[in-house]
Amino acid sequence: MLKQIGVLMSVLCALIVAIPAAGQTGRDYAERGRDRAEIERSQEWLARDQAELAEFSSLIATLNATAAGNDETAYGNAHAGLVGAMTRELDQSKEKAGLAKKEAQQSSRELRSERRDVRESREADEDDEDWAEFDRARDNVQRIDDNKDRKDDVADLKSAGGRAEQQGMILTGFAAESEEGEELAARGARHSELAQDFQATLEADLAATKAELQEDGAELKEDRQETRQDRRKRVRRDN
Repeated sequence: MLKQIGVLMSVLCALIVAIPAAGQTGRDYAERGRDRAEIERSQEWLARDQAELAEFSSLIATLNATAAGNDETAYGNAHAGLVGAMTRELDQSKEKAGLAKKEAQQSSRELRSERRDVRESREADEDDEDWAEFDRARDNVQRIDDNKDRKDDVADLKSAGGRAEQQGMILTGFAAESEEGEELAARGARHSELAQDFQATLEADLAATKAELQEDGAELKEDRQETRQDRRKRVRRDN
């Protein structure tokens, strides 16, 4: 499902860039479609990440219990399980960082398209002073919204990339060979601390996904409002 959503979003992003000649109507439609796809993707991530966070916490508990029981074989299995979970989460974080980069790039393209629309709109409204004044006010609001969306996407990219980098460093330390002669109790304490640091990145990622859902919902609401305003503008011009 996540792969299908990713393909859909790529198509919608391409449409937003490729249809300037089709006018604002086409861009409004494509942007709303992208908003809905992002919401669906974030909901998928939220359900998956909540389940995997619970699993990760359970794996840490198992690691601690086997260390306390001084069971080398069981500890080795628990450690291997955490290495596998960390590797999976790191791969997912890299994927999220890649998507965040695409979204930041798309926000920049949308901002440029909006500026072009503003210029064209003002040229078309030169003979209607009342409408031109309304149009300028609307364009200013939309420009503020688009700038905010771009800043949010750039911040999301920075956070996602930072989490992936941090997870990679933790995984490297966690998976490294133990020092010769290191007692299981000491090894267990060191690994447990690293695993908890990794879990903190998962919790931060989960919080980011929840915040992204709220942002996507707000963006969809804004895009619907812009569509209504654009529709009223076309009706006014046609009359």
